[in-house]
Amino acid sequence: MVVAGFARPLATGARRTGETEIEMGTLEEIGVGRLSRTSAERHTDRYGLIWLAGDDNNEPVEMTVEPGRNGALLVEVIEDYGSRYYEDAAPVGATVQLGTGELFTEVAWSRGDVVATGVGVKPADGRETNWMDPMDLLRVHNQKVRVLFEPF
Repeated sequence: MVVAGFARPLATGARRTGETEIEMGTLEEIGVGRLSRTSAERHTDRYGLIWLAGDDNNEPVEMTVEPGRNGALLVEVIEDYGSRYYEDAAPVGATVQLGTGELFTEVAWSRGDVVATGVGVKPADGRETNWMDPMDLLRVHNQKVRVLFEPF
């Protein structure tokens, strides 16, 4: 689900997109970096976890997360790095809701003493696949994003 770009991403209140006002709750910034996911998410069809990489390397970016809360996980595209997987990449300024549910973290991957911690949302309906929308994940994969959480 695509939501139009934010004028003030961390503000509460209405914003105008064309002729429609959209009411937004309080958004919390979790981190900024190049969005990635592990191949295990694709192979298991879970699509439940993302992690962030640095601009010039594949080193993980630390995120600030308070797991265990319910809400929506969103990303705002802030720089276009070009998607190598999907030609319909989300444009700069677009905000994409990846999923809703209970916020969690887990290790995405590790290499020696380098550990990439991922973040995701586990849906309340108990499904085991497609925790986040796979097509929306493709649209923002490898883009520089601001990861946001909107608690319910």
